[in-house]
Amino acid sequence: MSEVETVVVGAGLAGLTCALQLAGQRREVLLLEARDVAGGRTSSWEERGMPVESGLHRVLGCGTELPRLLRRAGMSLDEVVYWEDELEFRTPSGARAVLGASPLYNPLRTLLGPLVSWDLLAPWDLASLVPFLTAGVARYLADPDGLDRFSLAAFARRWRVTDTAVRNLLVPASAGVFFLPPSRYSAANFFGLLVPALPGIHRTRVGAFRGGMTEVLADPLVAAIRARGGEVRTGTEVLGVRMDLGAAAPEVTGVDTAAGTVGARHVV
Repeated sequence: MSEVETVVVGAGLAGLTCALQLAGQRREVLLLEARDVAGGRTSSWEERGMPVESGLHRVLGCGTELPRLLRRAGMSLDEVVYWEDELEFRTPSGARAVLGASPLYNPLRTLLGPLVSWDLLAPWDLASLVPFLTAGVARYLADPDGLDRFSLAAFARRWRVTDTAVRNLLVPASAGVFFLPPSRYSAANFFGLLVPALPGIHRTRVGAFRGGMTEVLADPLVAAIRARGGEVRTGTEVLGVRMDLGAAAPEVTGVDTAAGTVGARHVV
């Protein structure tokens, strides 16, 4: 039985971040991933000769943690994504508009675009969003758990957001993040993304990955972990956590994998 100080289970972005942090502190860390590629929900691979992505992911320029993670790995965000300063909306009814997505880099279209895109949103549709957004931000700051009792669709109805505003703006702007209709996720999820971004809203841009996310994001993080003395094993499924139940307090002793047991003082 091999033994290490810490086993991290799963080489998604959370596992990669954890392993990089530990390896950077010169801790003995082993990262185990069941699949043959790292990345989890941010992974890409080839299947039957065709490149496959795990999802359509975008990066918002107002975020701070991803750039900080990449800097720790010796990378920059500009190496991973290219920036888009506009978003194009198309609806099944034929309405379409190009709206700015960057107050700093495309200020005119960002600020004025919604005011002239009547095919997408009429003035009364825009006006209906104001009390909804104001109430949502205030409620999230005061009582996020209370906001969690509403789906985004129910909260929009509560504040009389027009059907057109929901269909043409809220659905594409949020379902593209959560991959669910607004009736299926909490208003707290939506405002939980919006409110923390407000202090850096002027820096907002939309970043698209420059290639497959395993190639441009996960694999470089794996390389950084290994360069700092950490070990990464793909194709190694963790079947369960081993415990010593005979101790005064139950203790974690490692993990069982399809390839055997790995002893560890800590399991993440």
